[in-house]
Amino acid sequence: MAISKVKSVQGNGDWEGKYGKMYSFEYEMEDGTVLKANHKTPDGAFPIGTEVEYEVQRENEYGKSGKVSKPQEGGFQGGSRSADTHTHIIRQTCIKAACDLYSHTNTDASKCIAAAKMFEHYVTTGELPT
Repeated sequence: MAISKVKSVQGNGDWEGKYGKMYSFEYEMEDGTVLKANHKTPDGAFPIGTEVEYEVQRENEYGKSGKVSKPQEGGFQGGSRSADTHTHIIRQTCIKAACDLYSHTNTDASKCIAAAKMFEHYVTTGELPT
């Protein structure tokens, strides 16, 4: 995906889609790209001067069409995650599973944490802890 600022935006009609009324807009970016995108709001999603991330998904004799969105910040970029983010997701999932395991018992948090650590070890190594 490319990042640029919106130089101009022009309404381009509306149409009834699978999920309700959609509004078409033609965005001109500061980098020179002109792109048609659809939004659910009649005012357009991104005003002039807004930094956006965009992706051209189709190009034909009528021009380019694609996706315009807010730029991603931090860990998640274009489908890839940092190792820290991946580790945190595993840990959150394991702690949730451990809490579910002990949810109908009267146990303290230390047992849940111990179970979560065991689950995490198994998920990351494929081996049961000894």
